[in-house]
Amino acid sequence: VTIALPVFGMRIALGDPRMLPSSTATHQMWDGLNTHFPEHAQWAGDIQIIADAPANNASLTQLQQRVSSHPGVIRVESEQIAPNTTLIFATPRGPAEGDAARDAVTMVRETQTPFTVQVTGDTARLQDYSAMLVDRLPWAVALVALGTLLLLFAFTGSVVLPIKAVLTNLLSIGAALGAVVWVFQDGNLAGLLGTEGMGYVNLTVPVLVGAIAFGLSVDYEVFLLSRIRERWLAGDDPHTSVAEGIQRTGGIVTAAALLIAVVFAGFVAGGFAPIKSIGLGLVLAIVLDATLVRMLLVPATMTLLGRLNWWMPSRLRPIHARLAISESLPAPEETPRKPEPVTMPS
Repeated sequence: VTIALPVFGMRIALGDPRMLPSSTATHQMWDGLNTHFPEHAQWAGDIQIIADAPANNASLTQLQQRVSSHPGVIRVESEQIAPNTTLIFATPRGPAEGDAARDAVTMVRETQTPFTVQVTGDTARLQDYSAMLVDRLPWAVALVALGTLLLLFAFTGSVVLPIKAVLTNLLSIGAALGAVVWVFQDGNLAGLLGTEGMGYVNLTVPVLVGAIAFGLSVDYEVFLLSRIRERWLAGDDPHTSVAEGIQRTGGIVTAAALLIAVVFAGFVAGGFAPIKSIGLGLVLAIVLDATLVRMLLVPATMTLLGRLNWWMPSRLRPIHARLAISESLPAPEETPRKPEPVTMPS
């Protein structure tokens, strides 16, 4: 929870040349502008306004004057690109993800005009992306959570274990994203990774880290629960079932986590800051999930809950009987025989 706290201060943005390695010409140009022309170094793209009106339209002139007088805009230019279409360029004050640029875009979109006005540019795209996340992300999270709950219910025959699995997975994902914010947005220890604090997180990072880490966490959860459930059905008590499950899956979970962590650690060695962010977030999510979550939180909560782990309301038993997913073991007479050695033809 402590590591996840920086998530509440996360700011997303499209990005700027600081995402590139400092050795690139683009990044060096950005540093030069920031040193000699700090006002222009913060510029991240014009606000582009398309108005279905000629340049001499009185209402369009009023709109242009209103935009130029906005405190979030430092310069306005216009060009008539068709008989009844005018393009207005408004340079925002500060970065595209800043409050000044956002307020300017909101003001233009809320202005009532007798003609159609459309707004694009970096700030407008960022606002549209944020609005899309607010509108659709809850549905996506609900769909993934519901699917996970149903599948784990069908597999375990419990309503407690699926809920616990989702909550513990969210903890590891939150910690991973919190570390990404702490390093790449706030700049703590960023120099060790060959980057710098940028004041934001690239808009692709949270969704990718959250989705991939959640899927991997559910995999590890199924590995562990399958063995615990196996011992529970065999007649072991809750404490012994948990202990046996951890012993039987510890090796495979550790090996899988190490393999995937090595792969994502290669992302951290990349030069592009968003790739580094994704790599760091996924490595931390996997390490935390395979250690603190699987070795401490899951067995601790299951030991405390005891028999309540396998509680299921009587009303749901007929449903589980139809949806149940189980592992089938071969009967004694069907035990596979030892395979004969295979020799290559001469």
